[in-house]
Amino acid sequence: MRLGEFELDLHRTFVTGPFGLTIDLDELFASRTEINIGTRPLLALSAEHQFLHACYNVALGDYPVRLCSVRDLLLCLQHLDVDLDQIVAIAARWNGTAVVQRAAAAAIETVGAQVAAGFIELHTP
Repeated sequence: MRLGEFELDLHRTFVTGPFGLTIDLDELFASRTEINIGTRPLLALSAEHQFLHACYNVALGDYPVRLCSVRDLLLCLQHLDVDLDQIVAIAARWNGTAVVQRAAAAAIETVGAQVAAGFIELHTP
C-alpha cells in the first residue's frame, strides 16, 4: 500500500523459500506489542520477532546487502529491549541460526566491529 512517499508492506512470513517454511507462524503471531502510528495504537510483532525480522531481511534480502537493512538491524539492536540469548533460542527453534549469524556478519562487515559490537557474540557459530 502506498500513500504519497510512504509505503507499507504486509507479509504473512519473513521470507519465501526454505527458511520461510521453518518459521513457526503460530509462535510469530502469538506474542505482540502495541505501537502508535500517529494517534492510532496498532499491534506489532514482539521486540524479539521484530529483531529477527531485521536479521532475515539483512541475511536473505538483497545482494549486496542494502545499507538501509543494516541500519534497521542496528536500530533494532540499539532501541529494542531484547535478550540476545532469547533471539538465538528462537532462531534455533526456527532452524534459522545461520540466518542470525549471517546477519551479524553482514552488519560487522558493513559498518565495522566497533559500531556493530553487539553482534560479535551472534556472529560466532
